[in-house]
Amino acid sequence: MSRNVDKANSVLVRFQELEAEKAGGYKDYSRYKRPSKISSVKDSSEAQQWRRQVIHDINSRLTRMHDPSLNELQLRELNDELNDLFAEKGRWERHIHRTLKGPSFSRDNALKFTGTNIKGRRYFGRALDLPEVRELARVDLERRTKLQTNRQREKILHDKVRTWKKTLDPEYYGFLPNEHLTFERPLEINSNTIHQILTPKPFQKSAFNDYEEDKSLQLKSELGSQESVISPSIIIPEFETIPDQKDLEIWLVERRKLQLQKQLGL
Repeated sequence: MSRNVDKANSVLVRFQELEAEKAGGYKDYSRYKRPSKISSVKDSSEAQQWRRQVIHDINSRLTRMHDPSLNELQLRELNDELNDLFAEKGRWERHIHRTLKGPSFSRDNALKFTGTNIKGRRYFGRALDLPEVRELARVDLERRTKLQTNRQREKILHDKVRTWKKTLDPEYYGFLPNEHLTFERPLEINSNTIHQILTPKPFQKSAFNDYEEDKSLQLKSELGSQESVISPSIIIPEFETIPDQKDLEIWLVERRKLQLQKQLGL
């Protein structure tokens, strides 16, 4: 191993690399140390090469963040290195675009959403399981929940209602396009309007109504019910005044008594 390193660092190898760089522009950036002063790089293509080296280092450390053999101290150090590399990557991109008039990397989403941002700092892989990171995530969630005031929640609800009114049509509620039904609800519930509410009103025939009636008769016939040959009727009791719970109990007892008498043939 040491012989390979010595050979790679030999004067001859470095001379050959310099000659290749002069002749064809080839340069092995992985063997050089990245400039600490980014503004010292005046060539856009060279700056983009250094940016690629930063991305390579980020990817290698992201892979290590999932290593189960790392302890908490190593995870913290590795997470700090990743944050520093992401900051360096941003500086290279700004230098390339603003200073060197090179390409913009604003639409490069390869690493934009990597990691979880908590209070302006990113956490990656197993670093999210660290105790202090869990506590930070909990506190940040509580803070964002408190910021969402009642007025904001009401605004979100009103926006949803407006969206539903625009997108939901009558078919969503079970009506066919050719049906024009209107529903009236009395403004006040009293002894005069209770009869109006409980009395069934004639409805307009449609394909939807016919299907429901046929399906009901079919299900009743499959269950062996005798009601499949007669039209269903709605039994609504008539009360002179609005019934209370005691009146309803008396009515239900009388109705059950009549049913039992009919079943026993009395």
